[in-house]
Amino acid sequence: MLTFSLKALNPLSGYTHIWEIGRRYTWTAPIVAVGGLVCSALEGLSISLLIPLLGALMATPTSASTSGMASEGILSFLNRFAESIAPDRRLPVIAGVMLAMVIVKGVVASLNSLFIGWVDGRAAHDVRQGMAKLLVNVGYPFYLKNDPAELLTILSSQSWSATEAIRTVFAMVADIVAIVVFITLLIMVDWRLTLIALALTLPVSAFQNLFRERVRRLGQRVSNANHWLGERMLVLVDAFRMIKIFGQEQRELARFSEASTEVRRSGLSAEMFGVWFGPTVETLHASVFVSILLGAYFAHVPAPVLLAFLVLLYRLQPYIQSIEGARLSLSESETALDEVEWLLDPVDKPPAPGGRVRFSTLDGPIVFENVSFTYATRPATPALDGVNLMFQPGQATALIGRSGSGKTTLVNLICRLLHPSSGRILVGGRDLSDIDPISWRAHLGFAGQDAELIDGSIAENIAYGLPQASLETIREAAALADIDAFVHDLEKGYETRVGARGLSLSGGQRQRIGLARALVRRPSVLVLDEATNAIDGLSEQAILNVVRERNLTAIVVSHRASALSYCDQGVVIEQGKVVEAGALDDLKAYRLLMELAPA
Repeated sequence: MLTFSLKALNPLSGYTHIWEIGRRYTWTAPIVAVGGLVCSALEGLSISLLIPLLGALMATPTSASTSGMASEGILSFLNRFAESIAPDRRLPVIAGVMLAMVIVKGVVASLNSLFIGWVDGRAAHDVRQGMAKLLVNVGYPFYLKNDPAELLTILSSQSWSATEAIRTVFAMVADIVAIVVFITLLIMVDWRLTLIALALTLPVSAFQNLFRERVRRLGQRVSNANHWLGERMLVLVDAFRMIKIFGQEQRELARFSEASTEVRRSGLSAEMFGVWFGPTVETLHASVFVSILLGAYFAHVPAPVLLAFLVLLYRLQPYIQSIEGARLSLSESETALDEVEWLLDPVDKPPAPGGRVRFSTLDGPIVFENVSFTYATRPATPALDGVNLMFQPGQATALIGRSGSGKTTLVNLICRLLHPSSGRILVGGRDLSDIDPISWRAHLGFAGQDAELIDGSIAENIAYGLPQASLETIREAAALADIDAFVHDLEKGYETRVGARGLSLSGGQRQRIGLARALVRRPSVLVLDEATNAIDGLSEQAILNVVRERNLTAIVVSHRASALSYCDQGVVIEQGKVVEAGALDDLKAYRLLMELAPA
């Protein structure tokens, strides 16, 4: 009942990065502590005034109600205070002072809670910002290695556990101060009864420690179940078209139901375990209460003193329960805290590419010199193996190869999402690894098979890479991507919202918006990775004519001969190796594509 572990002073000490955020607000701890001290002192003193108040009600001298007790300390002070008041006014004065103390305590407690809420909001913001900063700045291989559903779960739900833990720690400061104040008052009222209460709380403490360990294991099960459910949710949202086309609604519903059932069962197990905790602890507390009564009887403690002691002990319980509840909450959140700590920790994350030289203009070829790359998830099979090739400025180069041959890996290397495992890439004679990636990408335009639109307007999507673009510039890029006429016919024009991931548009419309987004930057290098496979032939022809007329340095990845026909050069890749390179018409792989192309 009066149990408290010193470890609770810093329960986040094992979470270095979470506590690093919490440490920014350690200056608030003294403020919270002072608020808690004032609240608990006011409440404790108001309860202690029950001794002279009862004396006034019983019409007995205050000193008589404390006969046999120490003449110094809080009881002596209360005696002198009561005896300084005229007998006929003693009762209303003491009652008024008690009421005033309770009112002031309520005001201070409210202000303290608001302050803790402010700290919690700031800390929560910092935790979210910390995770977002890492996700934005981490190297691209991190996303290739980790499950998107798991990352989404950490961001959307587990992060709340971390911020709640920080709030809990700061709230515990006020509770700890209150416990110290109340225990001090209990000792002043009767140290013998206080010793009895402290001694009998050891079994309660042992039981609660066992309970917390069990809760931690149940929390792990609940967290795993939530991860599984998050994966099934992601499938239902991302793959609903495939689910419909292949008639797998019932199968996916069954898998979702299975995951949801596990969440329900794991949550119910935790709930059932918690149901027995409350009554058991209450029984133990009742045993302590009865023991205190027996101790008071045999020690001949005066009734007013015993009543004041019991009321103080009773009012101490919410703070004790708050501390225990906080520790229990931290135990339940341990798995979530581990995951947030992992996400905040940059140590085991691949770093983003570096480089300090600013890129201004493409004044020479892009050259691959014996470049190899191996994914960590497939160490035995290099995605690219000793690649040597050259992309000439002002020319369009086709990348030809089967799926999985290494084309997208090559594109990601050019975009500096990946770094060569060996070899080097030169841009105008300078090593690409020396060039600042932000300034390099500012001169890149990229459009892929998946347009990856944001939930905003068409104008916002086109100007995503150039936020300062005017409407005129946006419309010009849209015209080049052959989508201006379509947008013009919409009721809200360029202010039309595309919906989540642009699903309110057709695949071809999304791809053309993606192309406009790439062209609005007037890039030095344009990368098209299957960027026209959902676009009709006439639109594709108009778009690729723009590439040729503007003499853009373009890298075109496509399985469609019509898209590759506008290129000047071609490179054929098989199993990560360059097997052909040269003029497009001279490549066997391209001629084969032309033969297979529909008439």
